[in-house]
Amino acid sequence: MVLPVRRRAEDIQVCYEAQLKNLPGLSGRVDTTWVIGKDGRVSRVVTTGPEVLGACVAKVIKSIRFQPPLIGCEVVSDYPFVFHLE
Repeated sequence: MVLPVRRRAEDIQVCYEAQLKNLPGLSGRVDTTWVIGKDGRVSRVVTTGPEVLGACVAKVIKSIRFQPPLIGCEVVSDYPFVFHLE
């Protein structure tokens, strides 16, 4: 489940960099939980952390198409994103 998310790492990074323009020094963690439907589409995303950053990350996650679950039902997945200045 994680590989499709890692493939979109650059898009997630763009979310962070956009927020840095408004909030210099922004760092922290955005925890995400999402539901993958029977067709592999993300039906719901919940995030914690800075609201605007979380909304952008959720938009990226929602656009990912996963392989449909083998068990024929919805699957809940989660992933932590940690953002910090290098």
